[in-house]
Amino acid sequence: MTAGLMTVLGDRQAWQDLYSSEDAPSRARVEQLAERLQNEVDGEVEQMLHLPFPERKTLLDEAVWELAQGADVLLYAGEENGKQAFAALLRIVAILALQPGGITFLGHHWCVLHRLCRSAIQITVTSGRQV
Repeated sequence: MTAGLMTVLGDRQAWQDLYSSEDAPSRARVEQLAERLQNEVDGEVEQMLHLPFPERKTLLDEAVWELAQGADVLLYAGEENGKQAFAALLRIVAILALQPGGITFLGHHWCVLHRLCRSAIQITVTSGRQV
């Protein structure tokens, strides 16, 4: 289940399709979500960093389920109503940032060993911006 989520989270075309849908959340809402993640992921990574892998795996599985249940609330009903879904998304991003290669989501890249991360290097080279 988590491998499928990683594919969906990193699929740029899926997010472009989301923007073009009539029922899509506003671009501003999605950008607001990305900014909030950018501000809060580091703290969550700190909490996850010292947990053993089996415990992080269990937390990841639970967070994927919670996000699947509440992503629509997060995207359409706003932050106040989507607190649980945002917490799940934050946990997912933080745990995946601890994996080799990190995670790229909503135009941002998170990884623990940034200097060694090929994905970060490719993003920097192709976009011309520091990630």
